[in-house]
Amino acid sequence: MGKSADGDILNIEEKKRRRGKSLTPAVFLAVLLFFVSIAYGRNMVWMNELMLWTDAAANSPYKARAYGAIGNYYVRTGLFDEAERIFLIGLRLHPDVATWHYNVGFTYYMQGRNEDAIKAYLDAIERRPDYPDAHTNLGLVYLTQKKFDNAMIHYMKALELKPDSYGALNNIGITYAMEGRYDEAIEKFLEILKRSPDNAQVRFNLAKAYKDKGLKKEARAEFEKVLELTPGNESAKKELELLGGH
Repeated sequence: MGKSADGDILNIEEKKRRRGKSLTPAVFLAVLLFFVSIAYGRNMVWMNELMLWTDAAANSPYKARAYGAIGNYYVRTGLFDEAERIFLIGLRLHPDVATWHYNVGFTYYMQGRNEDAIKAYLDAIERRPDYPDAHTNLGLVYLTQKKFDNAMIHYMKALELKPDSYGALNNIGITYAMEGRYDEAIEKFLEILKRSPDNAQVRFNLAKAYKDKGLKKEARAEFEKVLELTPGNESAKKELELLGGH
């Protein structure tokens, strides 16, 4: 399996468009206003590689690596039900490996199956307690359910295991913002931006926190920076329109 990469920011609305079907409201509840962080591996494969890995799986049906690569391809293309099917094969082959439970949990979450995702992530953590990405993603499921205390427990554990985790810090900021704790949310987003000033998604979240706190001038400045970093960002354009003139 590919190495897990903490801090990948996935726009779930974009995944919904790729798939051509609506996700349940619970899935994108937490991202209607913010860009959440969800961890997944960077080692994705493309179509020509998919054919090679499919052949490899057929020729060596007990080789987990092939199933991991095929599942990663389906994740990349937004086909989460297909990714689930493939990852479950890997899980049956290696039920004691935390990564397979983690990958299955990821596909469940992206399909709106929150309770199944929670169970899968807990199974991953049971097998590997020091798994920061599993804690980050489990926290996100709880955030989606507005179970803020549970979310924070796992974000804090992720930070304990990986202090430089942008994903956990970003989601902590979002949790604070959803609770109306805007000063604390702003502090977390600024903490990330000190180290990663070109992170457009976190800067967008900072702008939203400023806006929700009533700091329109600061919000407008941050949304404009988002557009400088990502000129085609429709969400930032819409937010600036809603804010109106200077």
